[in-house]
Amino acid sequence: RRSSDPTRIDDDEPPGDARALALDALAAEVDLAALATPLVLVATERNSGRDGAREAEAAAAPGVVETIALGDADGEAKAGDALAKAAERGSWLVLANAHLASEKWLRGLEGRLRSIADAAAPGFRVVLTAECDGSNARLPRRLVARARVVALGAEAGLRAALLRHCALLGDAWPPPVERGRVRCLLALAHAVVSERARFAHAWTKPYEWNDVDAACALSAADRAVDDVADDSTHVAPDALPWARLANACFGATYGARLERASDRRSLDAIASRVVSLDAFEAAD
Repeated sequence: RRSSDPTRIDDDEPPGDARALALDALAAEVDLAALATPLVLVATERNSGRDGAREAEAAAAPGVVETIALGDADGEAKAGDALAKAAERGSWLVLANAHLASEKWLRGLEGRLRSIADAAAPGFRVVLTAECDGSNARLPRRLVARARVVALGAEAGLRAALLRHCALLGDAWPPPVERGRVRCLLALAHAVVSERARFAHAWTKPYEWNDVDAACALSAADRAVDDVADDSTHVAPDALPWARLANACFGATYGARLERASDRRSLDAIASRVVSLDAFEAAD
């Protein structure tokens, strides 16, 4: 356990190691031996850059958590089947994006939990994750009242966004050495794009970029670097695939959410300036 205060339910500490953040945020819930309904609601601020489902998965013991995304009929049907299995096994079920689920399904969830809670195996938990922006009227009050609420706070600003991004990298920094700078450029680009979303007219709509987008872009960038590195310790900066890094790795990942041509132009401008050879060499 990482939390020094088992009664704390708010997580407003500065961003750090991703697993430590998750364990801190959910430690209070894990310590409770019994709940009338074994339900946890993990609330994140919209456009905060934090992924409640990802952090809930990190807080659970390995092999005892399943995650299902809500938001359509298929996801809700899968969640119903997984609920019974998790109660039988005594495992965690993470239901992501509860704010996108239908009101009818959410109203029924509280009753289903009440009916199976007494017979559930020890360790059974249902973790709902939802983005809160002051208008989450879809979440039934009775369901929220029965839940243990964990609020994942997030600091604003480029520094906080960069620190959250760094938590995704872990301790593995394989060669070539230039990979580190490429990752730093992607971190800066992610910070600019996600923090820009906090401003009213920066984008034509409030796009919801988060850690998932950052992790996907990092994975694609690592593959692009590996393709030219060929297990070498160093790669000449001008030999790195900058067009691929800016467009296919960063632009395609973040651009998948865009709906307007003006937003696409803004994203391309950020990518061309930040994920570029000039920016790489400017670090000197």
